[in-house]
Amino acid sequence: MNKILTNEDKMSKIQELESLAYEIKTHLGSRKRPLVVEFSGLPKAGKTTAVNSLALFLRRNEIPVKVVTERASVCPIKQKDHPFFNVWTGCTSLVNILEYLDTKEYRVVIVDRGIFDSIIWMKLLNNLERLNPDELEIIVKFLLLPRWCKDVDLLICMKTTIQSALDREFTDLLTRKPGSIMNQEVLSKYLEAEEQVLTNYLPQHTKIVHIDTTNLKTFLGVEIITRSVLIELKELSDEEITFIPINILREKLDFVGFESNKELLKMLIKQILIHPQHLKRSIVESDQTKVQIVVCTIIKCGTNILLFKKKEISADQRFNDKHMIWIGGHLRKDDYIDMSPPNVEKAFKSCLRRELEEEINYCGNAELEFKGLVYDKTNFRSLQHLAVVYIMNIKDISVMQSLHKKTFRELAGQQLEAEFIDLSEQNSFFNVQSVEPWSCDMLQSLFNISIHPSKREQQLLLLL
Repeated sequence: MNKILTNEDKMSKIQELESLAYEIKTHLGSRKRPLVVEFSGLPKAGKTTAVNSLALFLRRNEIPVKVVTERASVCPIKQKDHPFFNVWTGCTSLVNILEYLDTKEYRVVIVDRGIFDSIIWMKLLNNLERLNPDELEIIVKFLLLPRWCKDVDLLICMKTTIQSALDREFTDLLTRKPGSIMNQEVLSKYLEAEEQVLTNYLPQHTKIVHIDTTNLKTFLGVEIITRSVLIELKELSDEEITFIPINILREKLDFVGFESNKELLKMLIKQILIHPQHLKRSIVESDQTKVQIVVCTIIKCGTNILLFKKKEISADQRFNDKHMIWIGGHLRKDDYIDMSPPNVEKAFKSCLRRELEEEINYCGNAELEFKGLVYDKTNFRSLQHLAVVYIMNIKDISVMQSLHKKTFRELAGQQLEAEFIDLSEQNSFFNVQSVEPWSCDMLQSLFNISIHPSKREQQLLLLL
């Protein structure tokens, strides 16, 4: 496996990896949060070397990356076989993950021994009867709380034999005396606990890649690990979104503008269930025969709503500097997780909760009320998008006020500005130059505020 590579072999492999990195970078532009990758595994399996090599590769290929270094070496608690040690390392890793998810500065966050690794050590202590089952259950439930655990996208589980791990430990040491962790007994118990955790504790959505590093050395080993991670990042970065064929839209949902008829919603749900289609976003967006499902909500409190303005750097910039009275995003395959059989209406709301959290850090559970569907023909890109519209009724006006005049950054450099306005008093915001088409339709249909289309938009309507 560790054959001698020529310079030509190395350059060929590097070019292949750089090609993967380019695709990942392209796809990450549409994401609203960084991808999180945790490295876990037996001590001396090569985690830190792999993490550092991967991080350097991503940086050199212009993908902003942050490494959460392993916390065990800096833990102030000296007794490694005490539960407090692993509670500290697990919680400290979690704190770092939450911080870097919120900063919007990085596209990838790599964690060297994080949440899952801490759970393995907790299980090991439980097996040694140093942590009782009730305590273990409480700690595991906390660390695997879906609110943050769902954001760990990929677990790289690195394996090696115990003998290989011990050989690596002693290679550069002037002793052969075992350590408190680096000894046959503890490493054997670690592997036992790891298998129990992987079998019984990991959430269904967690993607796991196993890499055996026993016989991997130098360039070839780093290349294999980096390639494995990049392949997964490519898949994860290009999200699978829901669509319906445009001919189905025309045959079954033939309307333009805003439509509040709930029978149309039932028909849309029926078509999604009959034609359950999810493809990579890059594929769907390049195919004009596919109509993407977007779920959005108007955030309302009495006569007050949140008004948004987007600063875009994307190619078409159709929302750039436009006012929007809604917020939302694409319905994704992930929004159906743990739904058997699939529940489309529940997936719509799951999509919205996720989008609200990712875009404006809103984590509340206010009621969502379906209001209608929107299909717009004033822009060729709009022909590929169908919106499902909800209203979120906020009872506490302080929630709205807390979002007033806030600016929310996205990964690609885009910004979303929020403003709290009273519809009964302020209509000066709304003119055809400043409001995007979906919002025009919603204002007319839901709030009786008319905005007439421009001549260019009228002409485009006639053409279509």
